[in-house]
Amino acid sequence: MSPKKIKITFIKIKNTFLTPHYINFHRDVAKNLKKKKREKINKLINFLFKFLWFLPNLESYKYWSERQADDGHGYKKYLGVDSNSRILINEIEKRTNKNDKILDLCCNIGRHLNALTEMGYSNLFGVDINNLAIEKMKTTFQSINTKNIFHENAESYLLKTESNFFDAVYTYGATVELIPPTFPIVNEICRVSKKFVIFLIEEDGHAYPRFWRYEFKKNNMNLIYSKNFFGPSLLVYEKVKNS
Repeated sequence: MSPKKIKITFIKIKNTFLTPHYINFHRDVAKNLKKKKREKINKLINFLFKFLWFLPNLESYKYWSERQADDGHGYKKYLGVDSNSRILINEIEKRTNKNDKILDLCCNIGRHLNALTEMGYSNLFGVDINNLAIEKMKTTFQSINTKNIFHENAESYLLKTESNFFDAVYTYGATVELIPPTFPIVNEICRVSKKFVIFLIEEDGHAYPRFWRYEFKKNNMNLIYSKNFFGPSLLVYEKVKNS
């Protein structure tokens, strides 16, 4: 095993098995983000969290909530449907019906929601922490029915959602991969999905790699299809019946 692979495996063990969960912290992210803190204290906190990895922090939330249009991760970067997006959309179409309740988790400006709307889907939901992206969705993709689109962090949104509410939940890219392991993201996604979870993610990439396949299996989800696309993996899970 290469040194890089050994390092990633260790990080996955840390994130999957050695990190405690802090549900209430993630439930109140929006409230905590509004609290003003001195910049020097923030720098000290950032330094300490490199060592106190098992404690929750607000840095990733702050970063994504403050992204502007032309930033490296601003909404303008996510306007077009690229080849990976098309792979994800095709898989959603294959597994769902046009009237199914479908959640785009961390939807940003809504390029996938727009594509699905144009295909005839009528019961779409979305949530994202970046309010600018949500507001721009209303004028950029005017065909999207935004009554079920919310500006909120994914964790608090999922915690408020009743079990088996959605027929399918999907996500693309570094969305769930950047949610700290101090929140049981896979548990909550599986809880709110009645049928399918469809991910297009880099299983070994980004800030918080973990044993994604193990976590889904633990939550009564069967991997019914997977394929690697030179980096990102398409993972399609179906909920075990009577679970």
